[in-house]
Amino acid sequence: MSNVTAIIRRHWKPLLALNCALFAATVSVALYWPRTWTATAKVILPNVTGGLDASLGTLGNLRDTGNGFTQEVNPPTIQATILKSDDVIQRVWMDDPEKDLYKKLDQYASLFKVSPKDQSTVIDIEVRGSSAEGVQARAQALLAAYQQRLNELRKDDAAVREKFSREELEASQRDLSQAQLALSKFKQATGLVNVNEQTRALASSISTLTAAQTQALGEGKAAEIRSKVLASRIGMTPEQAFGSLRLGENKEYQAIRQKLSEVEIALTDARGLYTDKNDRVQSLLLRREELLNALKQEVTKALPQGATQGMDTTLGGNNYRDARIDLIVQLIEAESTGNGDKQQAAQIQKQLDKFNTNLRSFGKDEAILLELQRKYDITEGVYKGLVAQIEQAKVNAFNSYPNVQTLDQPHVDPKPTSPKIFLIALGGALGSIFGSLALALGLESRNPLFGPRDLQRTELPVLARMPKFANPASNSELALAREDSVFQRLASAVSVMPLENQRLLVTSSTFGEGKTSITLGLALALNALGFRVLLVDGDFRKADLSGRFAAMQKMTEQLADAGQPIPIRDGLDLLRTEAKQERIGEFVLRGGLEQTIDRLQANNHYDYVLVDSPPMSLTSEASLMVTYLQNVLFVVRPGVSDRYAVTESLEQLARQNAHTIGLCINGLETRTEGYRYGRSEAQVGT
Repeated sequence: MSNVTAIIRRHWKPLLALNCALFAATVSVALYWPRTWTATAKVILPNVTGGLDASLGTLGNLRDTGNGFTQEVNPPTIQATILKSDDVIQRVWMDDPEKDLYKKLDQYASLFKVSPKDQSTVIDIEVRGSSAEGVQARAQALLAAYQQRLNELRKDDAAVREKFSREELEASQRDLSQAQLALSKFKQATGLVNVNEQTRALASSISTLTAAQTQALGEGKAAEIRSKVLASRIGMTPEQAFGSLRLGENKEYQAIRQKLSEVEIALTDARGLYTDKNDRVQSLLLRREELLNALKQEVTKALPQGATQGMDTTLGGNNYRDARIDLIVQLIEAESTGNGDKQQAAQIQKQLDKFNTNLRSFGKDEAILLELQRKYDITEGVYKGLVAQIEQAKVNAFNSYPNVQTLDQPHVDPKPTSPKIFLIALGGALGSIFGSLALALGLESRNPLFGPRDLQRTELPVLARMPKFANPASNSELALAREDSVFQRLASAVSVMPLENQRLLVTSSTFGEGKTSITLGLALALNALGFRVLLVDGDFRKADLSGRFAAMQKMTEQLADAGQPIPIRDGLDLLRTEAKQERIGEFVLRGGLEQTIDRLQANNHYDYVLVDSPPMSLTSEASLMVTYLQNVLFVVRPGVSDRYAVTESLEQLARQNAHTIGLCINGLETRTEGYRYGRSEAQVGT
């Protein structure tokens, strides 16, 4: 904070001039800046409920629900673009009474601000102007030009769409007819209608027939096995069993067998009574022979030649039912079933061969059929889409450019919206702050303060680092200055140095660095160490050292005797030198001060002579004093000392071969409540 204060104190004049200029400019802007009025209005896009919904076959559905609010296409943004288009703005510009004030269309367009609201169909409009009536009329003209432009865009869009759609529809219809014709010819030539359905149906038929064939073969095999078992049980083959059954059912054969049986019985009875030569027996034998021949004839007529071998001719003809007949019937049924199943399996196999042949033929033409069907589906979808779009264009002409409605009519605030006094004041304040900062930094960069790095570059020893203290204007303050341990250390350091003639010039580069206070404090500290000290006020122009003791009545009376030291206390005297303002340099150059110091030092036997000189960079007296004083204690004060002034002063001392014993850094922000040594305050005035 001290550095900032020091910088402000150093550059207060240009900073004051800058801030005055900025204040005047701010007031001028607030008073004379042209006033601007703003008209606000709102328009809204209606939500279109009617839309397009058409099926395009395999291409899906074509749907258009009106205004679609997406990140890709945002109708409010499109409408805002139309509102700010050059065509709309130019129409308003051409009819504006103030059009001559704007040389370019871009300048005039800057009067309009169009802002679509997020997540809404509302568009805010702001129009600026130099009067409330003018801006109202300008906003009305903008809305009218916007509606006129929308109508033109709708008409142009409808005309272009209809022309384009008609041409595309005719071309699509031709493509659809060609695709349909090619598909029909191919289906007619190959018999393919729907490959998937036909293939599925054919595969299903093949599966069904295969299952039926398997079942028939299984049943036939089972019937064959059952036939063999039955044939084994009755001891006949199926053919023999079938012949036996036929003979058993032949009535004539059975009648002959009946008669033969009766003859056999009668023959048996006759042989029991008679011999074979008996006529009765012979007659019966002859009858039996006739019946046997008749029986053979019936067998021959009923069965094929040679079929009677192994055949049971005794089947049937009994009064009771022969059990073998049932077995023979089962045998015949099993044989018939087996033969039927075999024939059915053979027929199924023929059908399967035919179906497999047809199925293999599908694969050859399937790719061609699918390609033709795909082309037909695409052309049909395109055709349906174009038809739907043409019909939709007839019904709704506002899809692309909806009928925008005015939500809020143009409204003008009676108070001007600009300039805003608060913003002008804020701008002036910020300009003052940053301008002052920039000016101070710029000036400081050209003429910076003395800092720690500059201290290192001097390569001079630091004899003391003085804290801040009040100007010793009273006895109590003198005591504090005298008893301060920092001054005692400085006095100790000076006392052990070999100083020519025991004289020391205390100086600095510019005013306000505290050299007078350092001189006085050092003198008090040396006096406290037991040395006789002569204080010389060498700052002829300001005489700060003498002024600090002017309030002392005793000293005031003795000041009339110029050239004589004034006792401040025992062993400490003050010499106030006088010279006319216009002849100060001559007084020092001709040795007037040197002679006075030589005389007093010789007469009063002073151990040390401390000279408080004027600043090096402000007067020439300090440089003249260096020529005969030689020993210099240079005082610098961070935050006050000027870097360039300090550097130039030290370089000047070096050129004059001055013995700069060291630096005294004054005004540091440190605590000074340490231990103090020396006599008590009550002894100061003794």
